[in-house]
Amino acid sequence: MTAHIWFYERLTLGRWSPVTQPDRPGTKTVGGRQRLVTVNGLRSEIRHLTEVPAFLQHLSLSQLAEVYGDRGSVRTTSGAR
Repeated sequence: MTAHIWFYERLTLGRWSPVTQPDRPGTKTVGGRQRLVTVNGLRSEIRHLTEVPAFLQHLSLSQLAEVYGDRGSVRTTSGAR
């Protein structure tokens, strides 16, 4: 069985940074924006929460950002801009 990896971008100090983690993070939509939920309450705004398929899990964080991030090719082929 392949381990799961989740990718998202987190807003920190006005900049979007790519993040991966082994479990799907808890989220809540507030005011049309997706936020992380922790035991301490709501945290950073996030975008592009995606489960990374096994065949892409070898990619580096920057490569995953190229694929799934704001300008990523997977995003542009999956819907209208």
